[in-house]
Amino acid sequence: MKRHYTLILMMAGLLVVAGCSSSETPEDGAPAEPMPEFDEEDEHAEEEDEHAEVDEEGVLHMVAVADMYSGDEEHMGQVMFTQTEEGVEVHGRIESLDETLKGFHVHEYGECDPPDFESAGGHFNPEGHPHGAPDAPPEERHAGDFGNLEVDEDGVAEFTFVDNVVTLGAGTNDIVGKALIVHYEEDDLQTQPTGDAGPRAGCGIIEANTE
Repeated sequence: MKRHYTLILMMAGLLVVAGCSSSETPEDGAPAEPMPEFDEEDEHAEEEDEHAEVDEEGVLHMVAVADMYSGDEEHMGQVMFTQTEEGVEVHGRIESLDETLKGFHVHEYGECDPPDFESAGGHFNPEGHPHGAPDAPPEERHAGDFGNLEVDEDGVAEFTFVDNVVTLGAGTNDIVGKALIVHYEEDDLQTQPTGDAGPRAGCGIIEANTE
């Protein structure tokens, strides 16, 4: 009987040791990680982020504005830019001009120091293309080549057109933060690198509309 009692005690001890071993943490001492829970909100958030991404066409429906000023710091008008699926729509009204065609370009620096606006630098041309007409293939014009504005007998240029080379908010040809220049003379669309459009009559900085 004594021997059987000893065997029973030994078996009980082994069971206790086995139970303790099963509850120990992994060998590296780190607690076991819980199984990840599926969160439907996280899945939808990822889908929203995917749709929020922008590509080289810019940010759809983004709006930017340039208030134009003369060398005497007089307000000349305003130009609005809207990113659409077809390109950037440019809509504006500029006054205090004489009745001729006026060269109209985006320039490389967002600076409009009067009276000559030379601080705006040359035409916006990030890909190093020659100067050309706004309807020329992209490789045959500066990104900032908007051609000419037609001024009426009252000295006013009103215009709306779509440019499919520049963009707003994304891409190499993003014009947000650049200067918009109207010249005193007509752009001949040929002379390199400026179109021989003469001095700069007005300047405005293209700024994103955050309202």
